[in-house]
Amino acid sequence: MTFEEAVEVMKGFTSSGNLLDGLEACDEVMRDIAAEREWEHALTPTEKAAFRLVVRKMRPLFFPN
Repeated sequence: MTFEEAVEVMKGFTSSGNLLDGLEACDEVMRDIAAEREWEHALTPTEKAAFRLVVRKMRPLFFPN
């Protein structure tokens, strides 16, 4: 999956079509899964991979060395 494809997956994760909204919503679901308040199948493998890819690539923008 390319970064651009991952961005589109995250944009599609929320009805607003906004990347940051999609990342926040996906992050909440992933935290709920980790806390066992949500089932693992609440996210598809593609959504999980897209979230991780976008966050990994964008992290240097927010947390430079």
